[in-house]
Amino acid sequence: MATSAAVEELLRRGLLWQGQAMPEQQQQQVVASGWRELNQYLAGGWPVGSVNELQLSQRFSGELALLLPLIKQQERTTVWLNPPALPYAAGLDYQQLDLRKQLVIQEADAKLAVWALEQAVKHPAVGLVLAWCDELTAVQVRRLQAAAEAAQNLVFILTTSSTTEARSYVTRVQLHGVKVKSVAAPTHLHASNERSTSVSYVPILQFALRKRRSGWPLADLECAIPDYLPRWRQRSGRRLTA
Repeated sequence: MATSAAVEELLRRGLLWQGQAMPEQQQQQVVASGWRELNQYLAGGWPVGSVNELQLSQRFSGELALLLPLIKQQERTTVWLNPPALPYAAGLDYQQLDLRKQLVIQEADAKLAVWALEQAVKHPAVGLVLAWCDELTAVQVRRLQAAAEAAQNLVFILTTSSTTEARSYVTRVQLHGVKVKSVAAPTHLHASNERSTSVSYVPILQFALRKRRSGWPLADLECAIPDYLPRWRQRSGRRLTA
C-alpha cells in the first residue's frame, strides 16, 4: 500500500491527480461552446472556472475555429498570451469581435510568461485566457486551476505536447486538424425536370476528448464548422487550418 509521502510525491510530479467534491451549483455552471455536438459531450459546454488543455497536432490545426464561438461570447477581456502569430485584426473584426477587448501579451521568458498567465487569470477584467505554453508543470497547472475557480473564468492552454500525464486540467482536447468533406445532394433542373447532383464542401473539425468532467474519454469526434469561416474558405476544396 502506498504511503502518504509516496502519494504526495506522485501528486507533485503530476503522475497522479486528486479529485475533490464540488458544490452542485458550481458543477452546473457552463458556457456554451458554440458547437452542438461538443456541448453534448461536455454536458452543456465549457465548465466555468476551469483550466482546459488543447493538445495540437501542429500549430494552426483548428484551435481558433474551435474557440471562436467562445471568444465571441465574451463581455470581458480576452487575453492572448504568446500566440504563435499576431492575431489578424481584420480577421477578428470580420468575425465581429470587439478589438478593444483583445489583449495580446508576448513574453519570451518562460518564468515571466507563467507569472503573466497567472495574473491574467486572477484579474477581474479578464473573462477568457488563451495561452500557448508547452512546458507547464503539474504544480503550475494546479495553481492556475485554483485561480480560475476563484475568478470564475475560463483558461485554455494550447500546446503541441501530447503528454498523457495526470494534470489538473478539467478538460483535455486533442485536435487532429480540419479537413474538407464533399457532400453530394440531388437537385432538380426546373426547365427539363431532370435530376442532377450538386457537390458542396463542408469543413470538418476532427478531435478527441481525452479528459472531461462529464464522462469517459471519447475518440474520433467531428464537428462541421462552416458557420465560423469566411464563405470563400467554405467553398474551397483545399485543406483548412483555421
